[in-house]
Amino acid sequence: MEICDKYENPVKLSWTDEFPATINNPECVEMIKKVAFENGLTSKVIKNPFRWSEDFGHFTKGFPGVFFGIGAGEKVPDLHDPDYDFQNEIIETGIEMFDGILRKILS
Repeated sequence: MEICDKYENPVKLSWTDEFPATINNPECVEMIKKVAFENGLTSKVIKNPFRWSEDFGHFTKGFPGVFFGIGAGEKVPDLHDPDYDFQNEIIETGIEMFDGILRKILS
């Protein structure tokens, strides 16, 4: 901005959110809750929207789906934060969840 001011070149900045909203399908939400329960995991439905849906909204525009997290912890930096460090302990939880989801879909 200093260079623009120095050469009297006006600059306008704007922000565009490039991703459509992810709308969770209620039936898919119920499936996630059931699979979590069957695996002895607790589940929590977040009532307020949040921004970490990334490009998943493109998928849920065309297909029923649900965006869920597997719980890295409340005091962990956000996924794309430079300080984020993936916790290997949650891999097993992810495998259990996706295995359970696939088994429900295929049964």
